[in-house]
Amino acid sequence: MALLGALAFASPAAAAPAPADPLAAVQSLFAAAAIDDEAGFRQAVSPDFEAYDNGKIYPGLSLMTTIEGLHRAGVKIVWSVREPKVEPHGQVAFAHWINQGSVDLGKGQGPQAVVWLESADLERVGGAWRVKFLHSDRQSGP
Repeated sequence: MALLGALAFASPAAAAPAPADPLAAVQSLFAAAAIDDEAGFRQAVSPDFEAYDNGKIYPGLSLMTTIEGLHRAGVKIVWSVREPKVEPHGQVAFAHWINQGSVDLGKGQGPQAVVWLESADLERVGGAWRVKFLHSDRQSGP
């Protein structure tokens, strides 16, 4: 589970209003996913949002639906954006970061540390940044 293992904040908060900078859009997506806030997730992504995670393609809200299912199954996922780099170019932007988090499958083993390498393409929609494409890959070594 790459990004799926990366979608819950340690301290979940409601999704923020329409973000004014690209990284805020990414943070809003994560915040919404952390609390199963579909409306907040929709606000953080573009209408044609797509994600690649764990070898799968997630069009539209299918990523959010999958995360909600994991939460219902007792899976607890924590992530945090570290070392972000954002390159805005007019109405589009590219961002990448290291995601240091953990996954607790709810089976008594406790949280396991996980690191994901993630990137996003963003676009400005109606004056606010939205995540158009998200890619997550679990780091394979130290």
